[in-house]
Amino acid sequence: MIYKSATLNVSATEFYDFVLNMIVADIKTATGRSVPAKNIKQGFKYTKKMKNRRGQVENVSVVVSGLVTDRFYEARFKSSTGINVTSYDIEATSH
Repeated sequence: MIYKSATLNVSATEFYDFVLNMIVADIKTATGRSVPAKNIKQGFKYTKKMKNRRGQVENVSVVVSGLVTDRFYEARFKSSTGINVTSYDIEATSH
């Protein structure tokens, strides 16, 4: 597993909204469907095409496996080569 930590000069809400907007854009690119951010919930699924390690394009199943407003996001990307997980633990900091 790879872990990365960063402090950003944005609020937890701004970062969470940014992540949701990126998901909305990804869904639009992958499926052609416009899905409002408010409709993205834990368990939301879609399929997209991505290159695998060998450079071949294949279908990848994406599942939003964790979603807590302003706190957490997790998605699982399942392909023929395995499952990759991306997550964000969002914490507000005091300045």
